Amino acid sequence: MSDSVQKQLQHLVQLSDDADVLEQLGPVLTSLHRNKRTDLFRDHLDTFISRKEGEIERLCSAHSQEFLEAMGQLMRVREVAGEMQQRLVALNKELQATGKVLYEQKYNLLQLKRTQRNVSGAIDTVKLCLTVVTQANNIQAHIQKRNYHSALRAIDEVRSTYLPQVEQYAFAQHMRESIPMLEDELIQAVSADVKEWLFRLRETSRDTGKRAIDKMQNRQLVWKERMDKLNATTGGSRRYVSTAVQFALDEELDDNLTGLDIVDLKPLHQCLHIYDKLGRRAEFKTTYADDRKAQANLILATNVDLSQSSNSSNSSNSASPLNALVHDIIGFFLIEYVVLTTIPDFRSRAEVDSLWNLVMSGLSTTVAKNIVALRTNQQMATSLKRILDAFTHIME
Repeated sequence: MSDSVQKQLQHLVQLSDDADVLEQLGPVLTSLHRNKRTDLFRDHLDTFISRKEGEIERLCSAHSQEFLEAMGQLMRVREVAGEMQQRLVALNKELQATGKVLYEQKYNLLQLKRTQRNVSGAIDTVKLCLTVVTQANNIQAHIQKRNYHSALRAIDEVRSTYLPQVEQYAFAQHMRESIPMLEDELIQAVSADVKEWLFRLRETSRDTGKRAIDKMQNRQLVWKERMDKLNATTGGSRRYVSTAVQFALDEELDDNLTGLDIVDLKPLHQCLHIYDKLGRRAEFKTTYADDRKAQANLILATNVDLSQSSNSSNSSNSASPLNALVHDIIGFFLIEYVVLTTIPDFRSRAEVDSLWNLVMSGLSTTVAKNIVALRTNQQMATSLKRILDAFTHIME
């Protein structure tokens, strides 16, 4: 029986599949339990285990030296691996620290580059805005120096060239709103120059009229001498030659009857050009017409009273107030003639004719008011007649 149990245990040990072991172990245990041989099985199992342990010990004793050497090597490998791990951990910490510093430096560098870009952009913007402000200041400087054409060009450059470059900034809106004020400042300055020019013309128009009268009277004297010689050669038969023919024949001798070549029209041309470029020509025409009408009224406002000088001992100068009035009128309309003929589409013939009618009405009123003094002083009347005759020829 014991040999049978021993064989069964040996057979179970040789099985490699746990399922087969369990499948065959069940019937064995059942048989032992049924025959009440479990003690015997336990004894044989202990003996089997002891024998197998002895075999394992003999096997291990035979290879223990190699096992110990392998374990020693394994321990040394473990120690080296631990050291390497520690070094790797240290290197990792060092790398992490270095990487953190590099990251912070890189971040700071990016921040500095971003700041630099912002500062560079701000500087470029400020320079551009400063250029616009400088141009605006140059406009005022040009106006103060009376360089009106330069100021006009600067205004156009600011509006068309510089402001579009800063259009995205609120500053541009303020500058755009200030351009009309700069234009008004330019208009005021150039208008002031024209008013000053008109004032100088007012002061010089009498001399201009007097020179025109003197030249016309000299012409009339020359033609009287010519006509006298012609009558003497033709036996006293007088021949009439019109004023227009006289002018044509005398053109080679004197092509400047009025002396208006000394009148500088530059302020008027300049002002008209500025108003044209700013689209305000009609405004200037109206202003100029009002100023000239005011000057005409100022001429007519001169009080001429010949009654107090009609009995003067120096009767040759007794009509000088009226003569001065005629000189003013001649100078005034000679300037109107030059402006009318040299600047197209500025002064209309109707405007000049309206002024002419106004002045002639005032002159007629003045002559009528002094008609009594003229009747009582033949020399004064003759002098006035000669002046009015020359005045008529000049106006023709």
